Amino acid sequence: MGGLKAGLPCTVAAQWREPGGVQARNFGHRYWVREDCDLEIMSPVSHPSPPERVVAEPTIVYPEAAFETAVLAVLRAGPSMSKLPFVVVPRLGLDIAVFIGNSAESSRVHFVEAKSYGGQRPGGVGFGNGNGEGPQVDVLLAEPPGPLDASVHWAFVDATRDVGTARYALIDCQEARAAAMGGVARGKQNNFKVSALTHHLVGWLKFRDQLTSCVGIGSR
Repeated sequence: MGGLKAGLPCTVAAQWREPGGVQARNFGHRYWVREDCDLEIMSPVSHPSPPERVVAEPTIVYPEAAFETAVLAVLRAGPSMSKLPFVVVPRLGLDIAVFIGNSAESSRVHFVEAKSYGGQRPGGVGFGNGNGEGPQVDVLLAEPPGPLDASVHWAFVDATRDVGTARYALIDCQEARAAAMGGVARGKQNNFKVSALTHHLVGWLKFRDQLTSCVGIGSR
């Protein structure tokens, strides 16, 4: 609640659930913010342009292209938060590339690969092709893994879970390797095991913060 110290009015961003039938019918309630939902208070002083920087949780995150669009929206909202110039480029080997900085000395690049589970495979989300080929497989088989852990992240959503719940995860390459069914290998269809990602799941607001922070363009 510290954001209120800057005074009112302020903007509140929060996770929400659908209200029950009685609440909706008798009282006209449209949103239900439970005690366990993430909530964020942003003052107009510290955050002068909330509509431009706050990306609301998407209601549709499957098929995968829909989730990728949501991830892109969060990253592209970064100019209002970042002090460094950067460019977001989709489909550059992996789903999204973020180039940051304007000089050879300070420039860096981060990649984000988006994965969405909608029950398309029982308990699994595929990556690469059926022969174990493609940039995603190449990244997870690369050695040494250290530089890739700092530069490549995997954004995941369990689309079978409801809006407003903990259904998102952002993991590095080491965590992605650990979540691969039977390990990552050539000559097969590789899959992430959804149950192995469960303990990484967070709500939308925390995921949004993790996403922009991991590439160094802000905290929203």
